[in-house]
Amino acid sequence: MNKEEALEIMELLYATYPNFNKSGMKKFNQIWMDKLMDLGDYRKTLQRANQYITESPYPPSLADIIVKPYKHVDHGMPEQIRAAEERVRKEQADPEIAARRKSKLDEYRKKLERMQVEVSLQHDD
Repeated sequence: MNKEEALEIMELLYATYPNFNKSGMKKFNQIWMDKLMDLGDYRKTLQRANQYITESPYPPSLADIIVKPYKHVDHGMPEQIRAAEERVRKEQADPEIAARRKSKLDEYRKKLERMQVEVSLQHDD
């Protein structure tokens, strides 16, 4: 947000909370202005400030009202997905791996069937 927008939010808070800077800290306004301008999304922060002042009789902290703009963070997921897909394609193309996978799958299916029979027998008792 720009300086005028940050100042508008500060004025709203001072108008609503006359003792907003109750500690009288000299750099209070500058710190708030800097953080609002550096981090804040104007429209969303103003909306949250307006909501806050209707709900709380106490002056807000910066964390109570500031809303940061969304920033997409790429942790390399698309590359990991592509690499995993490529591994699967290679495994599917290898007949030996496919045979082992089919064998394990058949084994698990048989175990599951045996377990289902055991459970149904226990319920019959």
